[in-house]
Amino acid sequence: MIKKIVFDTNIWLNFIEKVEIDYLDILLSKTKNEEIKIILPENIEKEYQKKLEKVRENTYKLHSNSIEEVNSIIDSISTLFNSAEKLKTIETGVNDWVLSKKAPNHNNKDNHQDTYILNTLLGLPENTCFYLVANDSDYRVDKNTYDLHPDIVKKFNEKSIEVIYHTDYPRFFAEANLKPKPISQNSNELYSWRAFKLKVKNKDVLQQLIEATNYYYKELNFIPLSYLSNIYPFNSGNDAHTYFNGTTLITNNKSLFDFFEKSLIQYKNRKSRIKKSYFGSDEEIEKYQKVLKTLNDNLIFGISFQRKTLNIEIKNSKASKKCDCYNCTLNRNEAHLIKDKCLNDNSTEPKDLLKKAYYYYKIGHFAEALKINNQILETVNKKNYPIVYFIAGYNKNIMRGMWLAGGKEFEEERKKIKQLNENKILKEGISSIIGYIKYSKFFDYDFFELMADYKKVKERYDAHNGIGSSFMSNIDWNNILRWSELYQFIYSNGIMFDRYTNIQSFAKYTLKITLLASIDRGVELNAHFYILKTTIPYIPLKDYKDCFRSLKIKKLNYNHKDNKQLFELFNDKINSLTHTIKFGVKHSYIDDHIKEIEKILYLQSHLSFSKKQDNIIISKIINLIKSNDFLFEKLLPALKPLAHNKIDCFSKRNAEEYIKLTLNIEMSNNSAVTEAFELLDKFKDISIMLSVFDFLLNEDIENKTGFYRGYILFRLYKYGSKEQKQKVLNKVHNILSNETTFDYILYNFFTSEDIIACNDKYLSKFKKTVENDFSQEKTHHHFSNRNDREINKIESLNYFIDHIYQFYDDEILTYLQDFLGRSDYYDFLINPNEFDLTKFDIHWFYIAYKSSFVTIKNIIKSNDEINRKIINQILESNNDRYYEAYLYLKSKS
Repeated sequence: MIKKIVFDTNIWLNFIEKVEIDYLDILLSKTKNEEIKIILPENIEKEYQKKLEKVRENTYKLHSNSIEEVNSIIDSISTLFNSAEKLKTIETGVNDWVLSKKAPNHNNKDNHQDTYILNTLLGLPENTCFYLVANDSDYRVDKNTYDLHPDIVKKFNEKSIEVIYHTDYPRFFAEANLKPKPISQNSNELYSWRAFKLKVKNKDVLQQLIEATNYYYKELNFIPLSYLSNIYPFNSGNDAHTYFNGTTLITNNKSLFDFFEKSLIQYKNRKSRIKKSYFGSDEEIEKYQKVLKTLNDNLIFGISFQRKTLNIEIKNSKASKKCDCYNCTLNRNEAHLIKDKCLNDNSTEPKDLLKKAYYYYKIGHFAEALKINNQILETVNKKNYPIVYFIAGYNKNIMRGMWLAGGKEFEEERKKIKQLNENKILKEGISSIIGYIKYSKFFDYDFFELMADYKKVKERYDAHNGIGSSFMSNIDWNNILRWSELYQFIYSNGIMFDRYTNIQSFAKYTLKITLLASIDRGVELNAHFYILKTTIPYIPLKDYKDCFRSLKIKKLNYNHKDNKQLFELFNDKINSLTHTIKFGVKHSYIDDHIKEIEKILYLQSHLSFSKKQDNIIISKIINLIKSNDFLFEKLLPALKPLAHNKIDCFSKRNAEEYIKLTLNIEMSNNSAVTEAFELLDKFKDISIMLSVFDFLLNEDIENKTGFYRGYILFRLYKYGSKEQKQKVLNKVHNILSNETTFDYILYNFFTSEDIIACNDKYLSKFKKTVENDFSQEKTHHHFSNRNDREINKIESLNYFIDHIYQFYDDEILTYLQDFLGRSDYYDFLINPNEFDLTKFDIHWFYIAYKSSFVTIKNIIKSNDEINRKIINQILESNNDRYYEAYLYLKSKS
């Protein structure tokens, strides 16, 4: 079935602006094979022509592409327009449509242009199905939605016309299965002119030859014949094969052969001459003579079509079929004779380097060929030599593919590398494709250097306690960026990463070194967009969290100019899930989409998006959560990192929605309840729904004790109305008054916040609870004076000591005397002034910081000797955690 496609004006202009040669080649090929049909409303073509010249000029300025290349793209579009099904504008009904304010006129403006286009498309026959590719937001509800506006859908449904809408043309090409033919990695030739096709099909043959030779020989003085056979007009572009037999081109282009036949005088035993009477001016004859000389110098002396052959060697040609230069030797299939010539040629001219690389390739010296291609890419100015640069890059990709495919051409080089690195690889236990790539160094992609870089950064980071170094780093940052190039190469060559398990650890390894380098002051390099983008599919969320937490990264150091790309990437991931969920929760890709969204939301919580960007994504996720019970369960926890790390990014509307979802009565003991209450603290005019308040107060905490119950009741009191506050207090006193239900954590919460006053009755219950726990510990454990780093802590005793230090600091020993003798650690907390500091272990300080904050803060504040002891031992320990804990304690003193 022929696919019918409508591209909006801006999409056609995008093809030019972004130099989308590949996509246009697909359209030309598929149109020619009658697999697709372009539908072209009159208004789209008019608007395109109106804007064309400005876009053409801007593209020349913004890109390094040649004028010929940009013009060739425009010519391709013209060819597509000529073969399109053109639709005359249908004006009837347009004014009524505009006045109705129905889309595309819904954004407070009269959009006649798009209305004319859509109205014309409504004239297509019933039961037509076509693709509409347009990124204009007027076709949608707003800029943040990606479906066709319901008003427009309804119009086409009424006419029984199906519209498959896309805003993103790369995704359209993928989903419509319009893909270019893969380039064979088994080809013996390195070159392809696919990206440099000169679109001169609508010009006469002489002009085609003039433009082709001017364009291609501007940079090259010799083009291998097998390469030349791919160039238009020597190759017409149809499926028939073109090749060289000796120095004769077997062409599939009849028009080319006919031109030579009519324009040359043939002689039986000597060179041809130009038939001057065939041409209209001396200037044309001169240009034709130049073309023939160029071809002869390139060892093209004959042309053949359907077994009929012409001699195109002209009288003044100096090329000799018996010459022993590189060109002649190579094309006489005597490539082995040119080895010495290659070795002795020291020219650094780009065209000579490219020729030399090709010769090395032909004689089987593949590693040398690759080395020279690399030299070209590193030294040649891409803008001045676009063809040479492209060919070198393309050659390099082909040879990478041959290497990865295990090509025998590289066996000798592979053995050399194997001898050097086999033991190292075996020790590391690396297997599969990643091991193979690292094993081979991926040629110039020295992945061993990546490991070396990692060690350098890690050692320096550890040595300086994570605060960076004062000397310059010797890290090769390029090695890290090669991850993205590796990903792109394997993706484009069809090698599936998912089949190999080691990709996960390698991706994590790459991310970790990137994060390390971004926080090391000796490196000071931004985390790269491509690293973030390409590692997302392969690193589990747990490993993401491990990387960020272990390095204590709260805000990622990256180039904020990447925000646009990252935002678009995140948007694409969310849109993919939105599209896929329509097919049901059992769709095979649903889990993958959800996992990626969990990761992008976690990553987003460490990025510096604008508040608008943050809220667009939050809003989309909330809408997904509300739309589906399955997504409610899966995605609500995924918003927690954003609510925790970037609470200020929430708009009031999104905060209100998140609070409602999080405190939903069906989400008992929701792990994100803390974040919901933090948002309530920020947006004080948002109140807790009465049903939620009653559920949390009476049902949710009924069978719960400990911190969760204390926290919930404290927050309900804080955010409740006067009447609700009293309900909370009644609940608290009921729990604390009963000896069986007494909750020391709840008591500590409400006394610490001065909501209820300390009283002897509750204090007595508190102490009795501690005594029970203490006696049970003594029954199960033998208590000597312990100086272990790992201490058997009693939670109730920790809370009790803290409570006494906070409210009964003049009577500490009176209340805590009974608990002395359990261990050196507790003896230090209870009676620090009498404690033998030679027994002190700095780890006690950190344990107390985590479990008895008020106590250790007061000890440090009141006892200078202990304070100095702790400072000295922190410096000796060189421990970040102790240092940060001490600074935080001092800030609260």
